Amino acid sequence: MRFLIILPFIFFAFTACQKTDQELLTGMWKINEIKANGEMMFSTDKAEQGKIIDRVIVAQMEQLPPEAQNQEAMMRKLFSQQMTTSAKTTLEFKEDNTFVSIRYEGSREVKTNGRITLDEEKKEITMKSDSDEHFTYQLTDDLLKLSGDSDGEKIELSFKRK
Repeated sequence: MRFLIILPFIFFAFTACQKTDQELLTGMWKINEIKANGEMMFSTDKAEQGKIIDRVIVAQMEQLPPEAQNQEAMMRKLFSQQMTTSAKTTLEFKEDNTFVSIRYEGSREVKTNGRITLDEEKKEITMKSDSDEHFTYQLTDDLLKLSGDSDGEKIELSFKRK
């Protein structure tokens, strides 16, 4: 019988501890993976990076003239540097429904500021800046996955909490 008296308090404590998606989203996120049309294009995992670089080099080598095909070591180094630069990409969501995206072009930092609209029921997020991006999302305490279409490609972005 005592349990029935305590049950409402336990339920209240449990529901009070749950965060909304807006609250979970707030904070700094660091890029983890990028997929285009289901194919891995970027990963912070070193083994996966090696597979991506191998795949890209094979495709690039097929397009190069024979005299340039001995440049594999240089291409591998450049792609590896690009992966390192891409790994610095961050996305910060603020409590006032704004965001700041930071990516790098070489050593130059490129910031994009914008506003978000979040539809928690549909699990959709619209990010408005110099371009409007619309994604569906999956969200946990430490993982954010954004899925949508960009330039005719199905894109999937994965971020880990920083």
